[in-house]
Amino acid sequence: MSPRNGSCVAEVSSVRSLSSDDVSGTKANRKKSCWARATDPAHRRGRRIQLLQMLVLPFIPILALIVQTANTLHDILIYRQEVSDIESQVTIATDLGKMVTRMQLERSEVAFFIYTNGNTLRSNLTQRFTITDQDLHNMSTWPLVSVPRDESKTQTYDVVSKEAFQARLDDFR
Repeated sequence: MSPRNGSCVAEVSSVRSLSSDDVSGTKANRKKSCWARATDPAHRRGRRIQLLQMLVLPFIPILALIVQTANTLHDILIYRQEVSDIESQVTIATDLGKMVTRMQLERSEVAFFIYTNGNTLRSNLTQRFTITDQDLHNMSTWPLVSVPRDESKTQTYDVVSKEAFQARLDDFR
């Protein structure tokens, strides 16, 4: 083939292959860059970086799980607090409902007693008062109660304790 063709040059270069001695000789003559030495496990710095990678990389998923678990725990604690608040509100509402029911029953007993001129065909008034007092005593929490100061109901005062309300109820009876 003619050298003009260019294929002769390609054939000459393809005939000769590189040996491992040629490769190692060229590598030895060249200086390695900082990054090449840092990633090469044969060098001291490369071994340190590889050791650091082996120590740090397994902790990434562990750290992600710790963060995820902490976030879930935080959400659960917030939810638990909300449920506790709702449960407390339901308990207060239930206690107040029971108390209002007992007071209404007491009121109806008194009205019946007055209507029948002291007839005790139904339960005894003192028993009804005792039941209402027990329910008042069993209430777990006591809200702020506003009671009229006089009959005109223009001025009110706040009763902040069950004992004061009990005393006012006893005075009313």
